[in-house]
Amino acid sequence: MPESFQIRPFDQATDLPALALMAWEIHGEHVTAAALKEDFARRDPKCAFAAWIAEVDGEIAGNGLYQQFAGRYHPRKFHIDVGVRPAFRGRGIGGALYRQIREALAPTDPIALTARVRDNQVHGISFAEHRGFSEKIRNWESHFDLTTFNPNSLADHVARAETAGYEFRSYADLASDPECDRKLYEMAMVARRDIPAPEPLTDMPFEQWMKGKARPQFMPDAYWIALKDGRMVGHTYIWKTGEPDVLETGVTAVLREHRGAGVAKALKIKALAAVKAHGIYRMVKTWNATTNAPMLAINDWLGFVRHPAWIAFSLQLHPEE
Repeated sequence: MPESFQIRPFDQATDLPALALMAWEIHGEHVTAAALKEDFARRDPKCAFAAWIAEVDGEIAGNGLYQQFAGRYHPRKFHIDVGVRPAFRGRGIGGALYRQIREALAPTDPIALTARVRDNQVHGISFAEHRGFSEKIRNWESHFDLTTFNPNSLADHVARAETAGYEFRSYADLASDPECDRKLYEMAMVARRDIPAPEPLTDMPFEQWMKGKARPQFMPDAYWIALKDGRMVGHTYIWKTGEPDVLETGVTAVLREHRGAGVAKALKIKALAAVKAHGIYRMVKTWNATTNAPMLAINDWLGFVRHPAWIAFSLQLHPEE
């Protein structure tokens, strides 16, 4: 090793604050240790996870991990992340963490690995490409200024969809229906299938999906559902984040046969109006594949401003099964 550093297993009991710090220093993402703890608690048991910490003279310098996601699960595909704090780069730490990940994954004989890097992180792009990763898809990060948003100016767009026979209700309005969650889950799993992703999307178990709504970040009045003839046909939702005045959009999706009728646009207007009414939030973030032209057009129309994109990289190790 070029310089003295140590790599040890990640310790959830003590390392979460350091992971939150690195998320900010490396990616500019505001994450709290509490939110990370919640993420670990709701992880699907079938999804593999392992992580390591790099230390220099007892100070945490970087981390590396592999994991799987319930929403795009394959037993031999893994997402990896290698991050080194700026002050410790150029010492071979990132390379050592990557080797640790590959060695740990060797017994599973992976088909493919994915990773993500912001398109303004030149060092990260070079790191991935040097190891054989190639770009698969890009996702714009876009920000919406809630402080200047006037929901009343867009009310006619919601009215137009309502005239076409669509109803819009918040999760808070529908939660008293004992079948609400099951119906919402079944619709969401179908509506999301066309969303561009680095790997094919898969249906997560109902119990795993329900864990998302048990999180403190969940906002029942900011989860909006479209109905036609009493049937759920689309949804969108906005979550709390590690920043007290910043929110983020989860998924906006509409069943294929109901697209083009202004449903997604009305859903987003309703959700943005709901969080605007709280009076304490200034921004909503969202992410969309650069190939998702319909959703990008809606966000551009609403006034979302694009920021550096996230590049999804892939390393194909074996032919697809």
